[in-house]
Amino acid sequence: HPNAWKNIVKEQTDLQSRHGETLTKSQIDNDCPYLDAVIKETMRIRPISGGAPRLAKDTLVLDGYQIPKGWPILFNVRVTHENDAVTKKDDGSHMDIVKGFVPERWLSAATRPVEYVPFGAGPRYCLGANLAMTEMKVFIAQLARSEEHTSDSSHITTSYAVFCLKKKKIKQQQIKKKTTITIYI
Repeated sequence: HPNAWKNIVKEQTDLQSRHGETLTKSQIDNDCPYLDAVIKETMRIRPISGGAPRLAKDTLVLDGYQIPKGWPILFNVRVTHENDAVTKKDDGSHMDIVKGFVPERWLSAATRPVEYVPFGAGPRYCLGANLAMTEMKVFIAQLARSEEHTSDSSHITTSYAVFCLKKKKIKQQQIKKKTTITIYI
């Protein structure tokens, strides 16, 4: 999403012109609404977690299926986001990473999703949610501040470390290839 990236870069450039090169937690939390919107929109469409386990308190019947008391139940974060009344579209395009990616929806209370639980909810809410959000914001803000930005990524070379657990030994394999790096933020 080149336009989203351009907006992040512009937001960071404006922030630098007002406050200088130093990036503070206060600036990240209060002066980067578009950056926050892009991260939230990405996590709405591609949540980090699949869900969280719970145990059925009582035997229940759901869509004709009996779930006995004590059986594990997993709520699905993506399905929760998919069924949000504010963002849902009948054709499913609201969950498409290309067609449904609209960070601007987070900038207004009228268009902001109401069913949004990428870090869970309630007493089992992710303890690291604030740290994770801050790390993502700082990383992306610093990237936006530090690079010459181009849509041509054919020159990027990256190295992957692949770890496979096999017979209690860890095997490391290095893979080098020319690739396009996609960062879902």
